[in-house]
Amino acid sequence: MLVDDVPGQIAKLLTEIGHTGINVEDFRLEHSPGREVGLAELSVLPGKRQELTESLVQRGWKVVQ
Repeated sequence: MLVDDVPGQIAKLLTEIGHTGINVEDFRLEHSPGREVGLAELSVLPGKRQELTESLVQRGWKVVQ
C-alpha cells in the first residue's frame, strides 16, 4: 500500500482494515525522510488477500502488488 505522508494516515489505514474484519498478521512501513509517501507492507492469511485488496481499492487506497 502507498500511504501518504500526512498525520493520521496509518491510523486511518488500520481502522479501515479493521472494518473489513480481516486480521493483519504482520505490518511493516518503509519511509524515507522528505518523501511524500511511504510503503506499508501488510501480511494477511492467503485466503484473505484478494478480499482485502478489493476492499481497500474501493476505499481509495493505492495497492501495490
